[in-house]
Amino acid sequence: MFRRISRNNAVSPVIATVLLVAMTVAIGAVIYMWVADYGTSKSAPRVHGTLSSTDPNTYRIDLTTQDKGCLDDLMYLLQRNGTTFEEGKLSDVYNLNISIWGNVSFVDVDKVDSDGYGYLSNGDSILVKKQSDLLSLYVFKLIFVPTSEALISVDLAVK
Repeated sequence: MFRRISRNNAVSPVIATVLLVAMTVAIGAVIYMWVADYGTSKSAPRVHGTLSSTDPNTYRIDLTTQDKGCLDDLMYLLQRNGTTFEEGKLSDVYNLNISIWGNVSFVDVDKVDSDGYGYLSNGDSILVKKQSDLLSLYVFKLIFVPTSEALISVDLAVK
């Protein structure tokens, strides 16, 4: 009288197991990336800059720091009247001869560390070419890129 209707529309056990394993791996990868990124936030190095002018054509900013900073994380700005007219990564002006190229050079006292890269360290300095066309509102800024924090801001005046 009554007929039993059987429908097997469910997913097979093998496919269900594969899907569960794939979802578990994906969720685990997302959690791992989130936790790994959470612990690697960079903090800005503490830097103090002292202006000196030993050369008639160059300002010298002597840097004092207890923290080592990666040059790729540091950016410089040259501003006139609050407007940036030159900017770049500090690593791009590493030991650059400013009498030939550009307006800024980073002078690394310990040259290269054991891993082959230069770092911001105590005793390093920044050379800025004096500009005869710029007046007293001439500012050099060193920026920590990951947080956009200004590490130093030095007023330069044509003398």
